Parts: sequence; C-alpha cells; structure tokens
Amino acid sequence: MSPPNVDPFEAYFQLADLNRDGRISGVEAIGFFKASNLPKLVLAEIWNYADHNKTGFLGRQEFYNALKLVTVAQSKQELTPEVVKAALLGPAAPKIPAPKINFAVLPNPGLVPSNQEVPNAFPVIAGKAIPGQAQPPWPKMTRADVQKYSRVFFQVDTDRDGKITGLQARDLFLSWRLPREILKQVWDLSDQDNDSMLNLREFCVAIYLMERFREGLPLPSVFLSNTILDETLLPCL
Repeated sequence: MSPPNVDPFEAYFQLADLNRDGRISGVEAIGFFKASNLPKLVLAEIWNYADHNKTGFLGRQEFYNALKLVTVAQSKQELTPEVVKAALLGPAAPKIPAPKINFAVLPNPGLVPSNQEVPNAFPVIAGKAIPGQAQPPWPKMTRADVQKYSRVFFQVDTDRDGKITGLQARDLFLSWRLPREILKQVWDLSDQDNDSMLNLREFCVAIYLMERFREGLPLPSVFLSNTILDETLLPCL
C-alpha cells in the first residue's frame, strides 16, 4: 500500500489521520484498527496501553506503539504487561514490523464523521476497565455544564414534576446513538435512589456520563455523583 522507501508506520499514520490534525482520535483509531481483524476487546486493550496519558488521542509515537502491539496480537501472543513492555521498550522493539491491515475496509477520507455522529470509538469498545490499567480521573462538572444540562432537563420534564421517567427520557437517550447496553448502564448509574426516574441531579449525572463516555472514558462500575457534581451549582426547583 505504501510507496517504496516510505516508512509503513508513517504511511499508516497518514491513512488513519483522516482530518489531518496530526493526532489519531478514538473515532479515527477504531476506523483504522478494525482493519486489523483483531477482536474488539483486544483493540480496546491496545488503545489503553497506547494512550497511556489518557488524553483520548494518540500522537505519532503512541500510534506507532499501537501498531506494534497490533502486530504482536496478530501473532497470537497475549498482551500481558511483560509482553507489552518488551514490544515497546525491549531490544527487539525496533524490529517489530507494521501489522497486516485490510485496506479494503478502511474509511473513505471524504466521509470523515464527527465524534458526535459516531457512537463507536475505542473507548466505547473499552466499556469497562482493562485489568491492571489505571482509570483516568473524572473531571468535575462546570457551572456551564450544569446550566446546559438543566436547560435540557426542563425541556424534557414536560409535566413539571421535577422527575423524568424512562418514557420521557427515551427519545433523548436514543438520540445519542450509543449502544443500548451503555444507555442502560448510564441510567442505572444515574438513578441512585432506584426509583426508575431521574431528578435534576441524577439527570445531570446521566448526560455527563454519556458525554464523558463519548470522549473516551469507560463507564465506572460504581459511580458517586458527589465526586463530580457540586450540588450548589444546581438551580433551585
């Protein structure tokens, strides 16, 4: 696929960087790495190893590292921490070739979707944490976040009872085009009093979770809203 004398790692980077911003987003990565024919869970693990700073993007060297791990995984080796360290830092690391890629399934550069339009990026695949990997910190909601979420809440709360039922939330949640199991997990994490409805605080948490998930943070198994939400920012009902 790459011309003679062109480093295949660089050629792959150019192919994956669809919007030419010099970095690989989760959306771009999943579009490229699905052509490796590796299982999604393995690709999620590779992403977590490569994105070691948890920025949600891969720079050139991080992408090269991901390519090497794809090559290792294609050789049927399990990506244990020891194997990963050897592949990226060991004396054999420079000799690891670029992986095999099925170019026929790569995205068309002229049809580059935005993060808002594509539900499936690496973090979505990652869904739950990879064992042994530190989870990125959850940023706190800002006042602007709470104001934005509150406006949506009052639009959806058509009967003005201060609660949103599953039926009222259905169309809004589906409009995010996330996998159904993720939407269910978001609801379960947000409905902290288990009354099958969301008050304003819980609704803010739900939208916040969906936004962060789409940006690349895997959903936690347990979520305490007071770790990310200062309730003094909530408007009085």
